[in-house]
Amino acid sequence: MKTLVVFLLLMNVSQHASALEVYEGVESVLLTCQDTSVPRNSTLVWSRHDLSPPIVHERNLAGDELGDQNQRYRRRTSMKTDSLRTGDFSLTLRNPIISDSGTYTCTISAYGNTRTLTEVELQVKVSHQVLSVEVYKGAESVLLPCHIPFVSGPSTVVWSRYDLNPPTVHQRQQEEDELTDQNQRYRDRTSMKTDALQTGDFSLTLRKPHIFDSSNYTCTIRVTGEEPRLTDVQLQVKVPRVEVDSDMETVYLLCKTTFHLPEDAKVEWKDNYNRKVHVYKNGSDQPEEQHQVYRDRTKMNEDLLKSGYLSLTLKYPTDVDNSTYTCTVYSREGNILLKKQVKLKVRAESDGFDETMRAASVPHQKESDRSSSLYTPVDFY
Repeated sequence: MKTLVVFLLLMNVSQHASALEVYEGVESVLLTCQDTSVPRNSTLVWSRHDLSPPIVHERNLAGDELGDQNQRYRRRTSMKTDSLRTGDFSLTLRNPIISDSGTYTCTISAYGNTRTLTEVELQVKVSHQVLSVEVYKGAESVLLPCHIPFVSGPSTVVWSRYDLNPPTVHQRQQEEDELTDQNQRYRDRTSMKTDALQTGDFSLTLRKPHIFDSSNYTCTIRVTGEEPRLTDVQLQVKVPRVEVDSDMETVYLLCKTTFHLPEDAKVEWKDNYNRKVHVYKNGSDQPEEQHQVYRDRTKMNEDLLKSGYLSLTLKYPTDVDNSTYTCTVYSREGNILLKKQVKLKVRAESDGFDETMRAASVPHQKESDRSSSLYTPVDFY
């Protein structure tokens, strides 16, 4: 008699259907399936009949049974541990991707009988992301992010700048780079992770970013049989900026390196007009080489080549000194070893700027203290 009652219950509950849309990149999506009566010794199966094998997730009284699960769903599905007691058979699908789009069927079986509880039509849409990244010129590298949660098949990834000709910044096919069509200004400056296909991390590392690298970069991921995924990254490479009031006695143009510099290296500061602001070579300052505008107004550390602190002290700044200052280190042969730029803005009148900035212009502040101020020196190439 009990078997008959269960069979009637399985036959009399109606089937439901629903549609669900999500964007690729969300953390998870919930496929809903519920029932008011749960037979004893029942088994719940989620399946996609367009796949082989079709099983997405299976659960019985002993727990999950994933031996026959389709591998594309491995470690991405879960159900509540008390689902066969409460009747909530909803399935959580983590990191949904385009290829997850399809019809999911929730069925329950008991005593040799199977009934469909619901069907969920899932559509995963392409998400066109737009991201912004800022970096200061002189940084060693910058990372342009591009991720998809799961790669279901052979893929090609192309990073492009459509304001250039050719537009290709970096291209990767399967597990190796294809740089035949790469724009030459990016030669030897780009790289991607070797395990990109396994991790879904297609981010691009751009070394030694320059001002002319500022632009919109498009990451296009093409997977066989699927719609391309696009991520736009707006990169802005900025020159470090220092702002002070004209009533400040001194201003520090910060420049630091962790590289070991040779004892015969030459350090030269210049302004926008290519005028020499300060020159250090042969172990001492060379005031006879500096432009007369800066005569008796500049100073550098005595042990600058050993310490790596190449910062310049400029006395009595005025708005006439507004400029982009370039710190360059040359070898004895004249080769450029290091270079960094700092933009100086001297305001004619004080307008209550941030006290943190004021601290960067205090005349008696030590070099070691200044390295922890708002305008902390950074390593550069």
